[in-house]
Amino acid sequence: MLYLIIFAAVIVISIVLRIASALGLTIPFLYGLLAPTLFSDWFHANQQLADGIGWALVGLVGLMWVLSIVRKIAKLVEQRREDKAAEAVFLYRLRQAKAHGIDTVSTEGLWK
Repeated sequence: MLYLIIFAAVIVISIVLRIASALGLTIPFLYGLLAPTLFSDWFHANQQLADGIGWALVGLVGLMWVLSIVRKIAKLVEQRREDKAAEAVFLYRLRQAKAHGIDTVSTEGLWK
């Protein structure tokens, strides 16, 4: 029976660590787990500082999430701009080809 409890605890900890890793919360999670256990005297003597450090770590993770989202949006906007520019060049080439009676349009250099 004890082995089943230990096995279940290991499985739960593994799942929690995987979720924390996926969300970028590994360091705050480990701090929240280790600070009160390994450094319990310091943790309880400096409760406000310890809590502040924990919240600062969570805040940094939140800041990293925001920066990642901003980078992703900037990348999408830049891709959209490049696509619009390539479309404009293609339409220009298409008009030129029609004006000269050519049936084919070169797409060379339009996309990376």
